[in-house]
Amino acid sequence: MKKTTASIILLLVYLSSLFAYGVYYQSPKQKVISLASLLQQRIKTTDLTENEVSTLLLNGYTVIKFRFDSSMSSLLMKDFLERKVNSYGYSSQTVLVELPNYQAGYIVEIISPNGEKSLVNSTQEEVTKNLCNLLVSKPTECALIG
Repeated sequence: MKKTTASIILLLVYLSSLFAYGVYYQSPKQKVISLASLLQQRIKTTDLTENEVSTLLLNGYTVIKFRFDSSMSSLLMKDFLERKVNSYGYSSQTVLVELPNYQAGYIVEIISPNGEKSLVNSTQEEVTKNLCNLLVSKPTECALIG
């Protein structure tokens, strides 16, 4: 009797593990994103997925999303941000996402492992100050900002 009970229990464990294995491998998997492929272009013109943003944040990068219209102030800020992400101290830890067609002015959204900040029609100084506060590794320029 003991052998029969033990055999039935082992058979049930085996069948349940087969079932669990099948369910696990049928569940949808998130696409693994290569950090190197994300960093091929530091200035992107299409929005990043949540998974791509998460990959960047987990690796210490800061994502700057810039939503803008065609006004002169927006174009000046666009030029400023492009120069900023390509400058020393920023280029090794930032990615800029340019998203045109924002209806009124512009929004600079900074997403970092240290937090998030959304700035509407702000000055270059405000953007730099907030960027310095949120970057993982502060560039030398940030020491000069009070």
